[in-house]
Amino acid sequence: MIDTSYILIFTALGIISVGFYLRDFPITMFGGFFTLIMGIYVTLNGIGSINTDLVRMGLGFILIGIGAYVSIRGGYEQFKND
Repeated sequence: MIDTSYILIFTALGIISVGFYLRDFPITMFGGFFTLIMGIYVTLNGIGSINTDLVRMGLGFILIGIGAYVSIRGGYEQFKND
């Protein structure tokens, strides 16, 4: 059975993809925040049965980086267009 953490991570990345496809800022921002939250969760608790420090911290920081980049870049684009 697939662990719930995997489903939530793929859902967050899917929301970001849909937001980029539709060019809709609020959807993309929601996906970015959701990815940030999942990155923090993975960094603290691990994901599924993978709890080695290197994988846990690496995947967590990658998710935090993606979420932060999407959120900051989207906010900057909205600020620049106004």
